[in-house]
Amino acid sequence: MLFSELLQDEFTAGKAQGEAIGEARGEARGEARGKAYAITVLLNMLGDVPEELASKIRQVTDAGKQEELLKLAAVSTSVEEFAKKAGL
Repeated sequence: MLFSELLQDEFTAGKAQGEAIGEARGEARGEARGKAYAITVLLNMLGDVPEELASKIRQVTDAGKQEELLKLAAVSTSVEEFAKKAGL
C-alpha cells in the first residue's frame, strides 16, 4: 500500500468518525429540545409559563433531570407549584 493510499484511508476513517460524533451530538440536542418543549406544553395547560421559567427549562440538558421535570410537570397542579418543586 502506498503512503498516499494509507493517508486516504486514515482521512476517510477520521471523517466517518467525525460525522458519527456530530450526528450523535445533534440527536442528543434534538432530544433535549423535544423534552424541554414537552415540559413547556404540559405547563402551558396549567397557565402562562413565564419566559424566565421557560428559559431555565431549556437550559437543562441532563437527560435524567429532564425526565424528572417532565414527570413533575405531568403531576403539577400549577406552574407555580412546578417551579417551586423543580427549584427553577
